[in-house]
Amino acid sequence: MYYLEKDGRMVKGWFQTTRDNNWYYAFSEETINENKIFYEGQICTGWLKLKDIWYYFEENNEENLGAMYSNGAFFINNKYQKFDYNGKWLGEDLKYSISNKGEVSDEFCEFVAFFEGCMLKAYYCPSGVKTIGIGCTRNEVTRLGTITKERSYEEFRKDVKTFLEEVDILCSVNNVMLNRFEREALISFAFNCGILALESSTLWRNIKNKIRDHSIIKENFLRYVKCSDGKVLPGLVNRRSAEADLFLNGIYKC
Repeated sequence: MYYLEKDGRMVKGWFQTTRDNNWYYAFSEETINENKIFYEGQICTGWLKLKDIWYYFEENNEENLGAMYSNGAFFINNKYQKFDYNGKWLGEDLKYSISNKGEVSDEFCEFVAFFEGCMLKAYYCPSGVKTIGIGCTRNEVTRLGTITKERSYEEFRKDVKTFLEEVDILCSVNNVMLNRFEREALISFAFNCGILALESSTLWRNIKNKIRDHSIIKENFLRYVKCSDGKVLPGLVNRRSAEADLFLNGIYKC
C-alpha cells in the first residue's frame, strides 16, 4: 500500500491523513523489516524500530491498514501491548494481560450454563446432533457418554475460546477497554448470537463511542430476543437482561 499527494508525489517517512487522523510510516527506500520486504514508499505494517523506539502499525484490518497504534493497550499476538500518546511502545501491559489470561471466570461458566443448560449425560439435540455438557458437540467428548461438571466447564472453556478471542480482537482493533464483567457479558452475547451480530450491532457502536447510559445499553441488548420466525422468546429476554446487568452492574444473575 502506498500514499500519494494530490500532485502525485509518493509520500515517504511519517505522515498523517485527514481521512482518519491516524499516523503512518512509509519507507524511504527498499527495506527488510521483520523478514518482510517493503519497497520504497510502501507503508509499514507490523512492528518497526526507529531510533531505538518500537512502534506498531495495523497489519490485519484492511480499513485502517498501516495505522500506528497509540495511547492505550492493544491485543497483539495474544498479549496486551501498551503504547503512549506518541505511539512509543511501553511494553506488555501485564496488569491487563494477567487479569484476562485468555480465560473466562467460573462465574461466567455458571452464568452461561444457566441459560444454555449443562447436561452431564450425552443426548441428541432437536437437530439430531449428539451433545453433552454446555452445548459441546465434539466427538472426543460426546463419546464419553457422561462427564463431570468440572469436565463440562473445561470443555466449555475450549468451545468459548474462539468467541473470547474475537471479542478481544474487536476491542483491540477499536481501542476499547473493557472490565471483566463487560467483557464476559459480550462474550456471552457473541456465543449466543454470533460475533458478526455483535460487531454490526448498535450495542457495539455505542460501546465503541463510550456510551454507558444504562437505559440505552439495556435497550440495545434487548433487541436480540427473537427467534428465526420473529417471535419474542422469554428465555432470550431473560438472557439479554442478565447480560445487560452483568455489563452495567457486574452482577451474574442466574
